[in-house]
This record gives sequence, C-alpha cells and structure tokens, in this order.
Amino acid sequence: MAECKRRSRINSQFATLRTILPNLIKVNKASVLEETIRCVKELTNTVSGLKETYGGGRLECVFPASADKLRIGSCEGKGQEVVKVVFSCDDKRKLLSDVARAVRSVKGKVVRAEMVTMGGRTKCVLWVQGINGNDELKMLRRVLNALTEKPKYGEDI
Repeated sequence: MAECKRRSRINSQFATLRTILPNLIKVNKASVLEETIRCVKELTNTVSGLKETYGGGRLECVFPASADKLRIGSCEGKGQEVVKVVFSCDDKRKLLSDVARAVRSVKGKVVRAEMVTMGGRTKCVLWVQGINGNDELKMLRRVLNALTEKPKYGEDI
C-alpha cells in the first residue's frame, strides 16, 4: 500500500512537470527529467547573470523585497537636493496614484520614478524634489509608511 502511494505521488509530480515545462517534446520520464535539468540550469545561469549585473548577489536591488520596506535618503540632483525613496509592498490597485497623492501632500514633486512588479509585490524607486528639512522628511516617511502597510483584518482594500 505504501509503495502504491509513493508511485502515485511520483507519477503526479511527473504529470505536473509535463504541464509546466515549456519545450517538452517527448513525455516519457527520462525526457521530463532531462528537460527539467536543462530548465533549472538555464534559470540558475539567468540568476547568476542578474546577480553580476545588479550588485553581486543582492537581487533585492532589482526585485521587490519579500517584506515591506521603506528607505529614504538624500542625494544631490542638478543643483537642487533630491530625496531618494525606495519601498517594497504588496501590489494593490491605485498604488501609483496613492503614492503621487502622498508625495504631493508633503509639497514634494516626483522627478523620476522606477517601478517593478513581480509575484504580487511592487518595488518603487522615486526621486523627489521639494522636501526641505527633517520635518518634511518625517512627514514623507509617515505618509508612505501608512500607504505601504498591509491593511488590518476587516478593512477594505
């Protein structure tokens, strides 16, 4: 009985692999394993290439972090101080318009924005002008924290 269950599980996993492998021509087990190994090697090489390109192992600099994060720092922009805002959060409707509204509420202006969405998570990098002094920086942090935090149980999304 145990052997029958084990074989059934193995066959079920092979069936799953057959449905998700993109270039599978033959459907026998040896071909499925061969194609699986080829795909894993290809994905490993892709990840290695991304790590080389984007910071030696820190893919978080390209892709959204798995946990909600907010980082704000200043950098020099063409004669005017620019605040760089980086955050990751769950992807949600109206995220961009909510972010723009939050930045405008503290008298800031987004001069550049980059966004990556993957697996239900979003990472935004914003360059904001017009934030002067610690008070405005604290307000910006507060409004963005409120925007990116997960809704509490029972709240509408």
